[in-house]
Amino acid sequence: MWRDSLCTAAGYALGRRDAAALSSLLSEAAAMMEV
Repeated sequence: MWRDSLCTAAGYALGRRDAAALSSLLSEAAAMMEV
């Protein structure tokens, strides 16, 4: 999925700690869009 690859790319760019927060944020945004 494009979200997974985006999180991975962001993870390399920002570092693991920030990537975890970004992943959480994207998960919430994705859940809202799917509803």
